[in-house]
Amino acid sequence: MAFRHGISREQFALKISLIATLIMVALGISFGLLSGSSAILLDGFFSLFSTAMTGLGLITSYLVTRNEDRRFQFGYAYIEPLVTALNGIAILLMCGFAIFYGVEAIWSGGHHVVLALALPYALLSSLLCWCCYAFMRRESRRTGSSLLEIDSHEWLVDGLLSSVVLVGFVVAQGLTWFGFESWVRFVDPILMLLLSSVALILPLRVLFRSLKDLLAIAPDDDFAQQLPCKLAVVKTQHELRGYRHYLSRSGRRYDLEVNFLVAQDCELSMAEQDFIRRRLWQDLQQQQSDLWLTVSFTANRRWL
Repeated sequence: MAFRHGISREQFALKISLIATLIMVALGISFGLLSGSSAILLDGFFSLFSTAMTGLGLITSYLVTRNEDRRFQFGYAYIEPLVTALNGIAILLMCGFAIFYGVEAIWSGGHHVVLALALPYALLSSLLCWCCYAFMRRESRRTGSSLLEIDSHEWLVDGLLSSVVLVGFVVAQGLTWFGFESWVRFVDPILMLLLSSVALILPLRVLFRSLKDLLAIAPDDDFAQQLPCKLAVVKTQHELRGYRHYLSRSGRRYDLEVNFLVAQDCELSMAEQDFIRRRLWQDLQQQQSDLWLTVSFTANRRWL
């Protein structure tokens, strides 16, 4: 029940993010064309790009709640780290394109914008981005969703870029007042270049974790660290000779295989084996609700 509630919160948050992103697209492209600002127009296209990523994340959020079927016999959980990795790569490309734009704008002598239109947009855009970032960050922590985490990072990048545009236009207005009009054309691309370079760091952690999930590298979190102790208790309580476990993670789901070694003359009935499975499942479910568990028993070490 808790898992389903988390999914519901996740889908609601993604819908809010999608609506906000569409608003950003409309504002960015319209104000960019009206003010003649390439930076605002670029911000609008960044939001359009984020819309596709958020929509993909929403589809993924629905898919991971579906049960396994004939084609996806292990369920849809493996799609989540794939989408998260694609989103991380998308953010890296977005930041890289912003850096390229900043360099190109400086090289071409900067650009002129209508500050009377650009400043109100930059202020509204910054406020919306930071509010959405705070909301998505809070929901990400509450649900533990990697989809919401990467979406919050997208809003953070959008907030940084919008803030750069705002600071650039404020500085440009100040330079105009003090008679340094020749420098006004370079303010926006320089600030965007600097902060876009810093923003490249943000998606790297999420991208690294997603690649670990895709490569089935064993996680090193609280659940993984406490697992050997729980299995050791089962081994001791039921007088088993040993065990070996294999753990991987796919987004929010953990895949765990446990092979217990029994004595050659062990007469462990099917009912007793199922009892051990059920007790282990109930114990692990208290810490991790989304778990794919496989438990087997063997008297041959080769099958551990």
